[in-house]
Amino acid sequence: MLILLVPLGSAIDTIISGKTLPYHEVQISASKQSGECSAILQSFKGESDQYGDFKFILSSDELSFNLITFVKWNGQTVFSHKYTESFQAGEEVILELAPAGTTLTETPSISETSLEV
Repeated sequence: MLILLVPLGSAIDTIISGKTLPYHEVQISASKQSGECSAILQSFKGESDQYGDFKFILSSDELSFNLITFVKWNGQTVFSHKYTESFQAGEEVILELAPAGTTLTETPSISETSLEV
């Protein structure tokens, strides 16, 4: 007797990372657009590090998704953007979330960091 197990759905992990202002709150919502309606797949809230870097992992069985982003300081929104293009699940998404004209802090490479120690 042969038993074959076939998963009905399998979540795909997608890394959503990027750069914004240091120590700012980052909010990202991934949604699935269906005609006129959209449904939130997963929402994230965290703080960027000293270099403005952030990283979240979206786990969903949807093959594509849209993003809505907010960057806040002391509860006040300093930047927001709704991405109308679809992102493909499983492909890393790298975002730059900052007001126009903002100079973002460069993240030192590992070799630069080890030289300073």
